[in-house]
Amino acid sequence: MAEDTWKHPKQGDLLKQLRAPYSLCIFIETVNPGSHEFDLSLEEPVWSILHPVEGLIQDPAYYYNTLDMEISRIKRTYERSIKKHEILES
Repeated sequence: MAEDTWKHPKQGDLLKQLRAPYSLCIFIETVNPGSHEFDLSLEEPVWSILHPVEGLIQDPAYYYNTLDMEISRIKRTYERSIKKHEILES
C-alpha cells in the first residue's frame, strides 16, 4: 500500500510516542547517533523530541510513529477485526 510508505518526519511534525508515557510529541531533529548515551550498535537513528511531560529529550526513532503511519496502522487493525468478525459470523 502506498499509504504505508514511511516518510522521515520534518521539523515540527507530530509523532505518537510508542512507550510510556505515550503522548503526542513534536519532532525537532535527527541527532548524531555517535554523540548519544544509548547503545547504538543497532544503528537506530536518535531523534530530538519535544515532549509535553518529559520536555526536550533524545530518544531512539523506533519509539515513535508519524501520525500518517499511526492512522494507517489503526486502519489495518480495524480491517482485520472486521474480517475476523465476518468469519466468526459465517
